[in-house]
Amino acid sequence: MDHIEQRSIDLEAILELIGEGAWSWDVTTGRIVHNATWSRLFGLSDAETEHRIDDVIARIHTDDKARLTLRIDESRDLRDRFEDRYRIRRTDGSTDRRSGSPAAARLRQGRPTVPRCRSTARSVT
Repeated sequence: MDHIEQRSIDLEAILELIGEGAWSWDVTTGRIVHNATWSRLFGLSDAETEHRIDDVIARIHTDDKARLTLRIDESRDLRDRFEDRYRIRRTDGSTDRRSGSPAAARLRQGRPTVPRCRSTARSVT
């Protein structure tokens, strides 16, 4: 196992210990990749670690959706971070409270920079 792989395993273990879900959104494709803790926070199976942004937004409570999506868009455009609390609808129909801190970034991938947004999520219920 190389150094980078070990760091990835260690980071995932730390996020699990503190109950922190982490995700990364490729804005150009709309694809979100996240860890198993994030899946559990949203009532999904641990095996479900990739979604489209529209699927995630659909889980946000109706009363919080417009405000949160506006803040995410502003953060992405300004490449800024913010902290917010919002409610989600879990797959079993229950509502739960989450807190998140999205931060936008631009990454180099051997081509022009690709907009990417990363965040964490945790239960605040």
